[in-house]
Amino acid sequence: MSDEEREGAEGHEEHCEDLVRSQRLFAEHEQARGCGREHEEPKGREPAERDPSGWHRPTLTGVVSQYRCARCAYRVGVGNEGDPHGLLAGVRVLDLSIWRPGPYATQLLVELAADVVKIEPPGGDPMRVFPTLFAVLNAGKRGAAVDLKDAAGKTAVLEAAAGADVVVEGFRPGVVRSLGVDDERVRRVNPNVVYCSISGYGQHGPLAGHPGHDINYQSWAATLEPRGPDDEPVVPRPPIADLAGGAYAAFAVCAALVRRSRTGEGESIDVSMTDVLARSGAKSRGTGRSGPPTAAGSRSG
Repeated sequence: MSDEEREGAEGHEEHCEDLVRSQRLFAEHEQARGCGREHEEPKGREPAERDPSGWHRPTLTGVVSQYRCARCAYRVGVGNEGDPHGLLAGVRVLDLSIWRPGPYATQLLVELAADVVKIEPPGGDPMRVFPTLFAVLNAGKRGAAVDLKDAAGKTAVLEAAAGADVVVEGFRPGVVRSLGVDDERVRRVNPNVVYCSISGYGQHGPLAGHPGHDINYQSWAATLEPRGPDDEPVVPRPPIADLAGGAYAAFAVCAALVRRSRTGEGESIDVSMTDVLARSGAKSRGTGRSGPPTAAGSRSG
């Protein structure tokens, strides 16, 4: 067995152990909270089917598996979703994103007790082909399948956005505008919304419209580290651009909510995953670089 195969086997074994451990921790946590009350309506809230806001309807996207990786950062928030005393309790988030960066950002908000509604395309979030990962990224969220290319679907999403505190999207720049749910359209129905866009290279600049994957963002950010005598770049196994971009997005959303509580004004957030890595990488290398990479040309990182 090669070293790479051995590392892969060890990693798979550790992952399985994590899942077993996290399932046990979750069961213990639920028992401590008082199992058997999962169907009990929270005090002071109308039953889901009678909630006039529509934000507490039963999920339309299926039940999310109740476990989380024991060694991940979000384990500290197990069971916090819906907590009336959570730091973001009462904050309503409309999540239009798919795959990993946006859902990871909103999952971090769920951990702080935000009420997140996930909008999926009719065929479902493509990440559903990885059930375990999808469950981890979307635990505690409510959801609905909506066709944004349909006029009725777009209207429904804009109606939901009108009552949201935060809207998160992760499409390639220009896509939400073509769908009619971009920052400008949403702000017409909700002037004080915090609208967060996550993309590979930012909403503006020569690379803005280019497609990409985690390895592309790492390459542009110069964070691929050489290893071995041939100095060949090695792609880190964790998708650090996706995760760092999602974390920065959640951080920026929280900061924007604090600012809005003081000024009453909403915010437009432009998170470039490439810029996030470039900035972090520059600081770790001690270059003192403070701005985003010129090639990306985006406004914020």
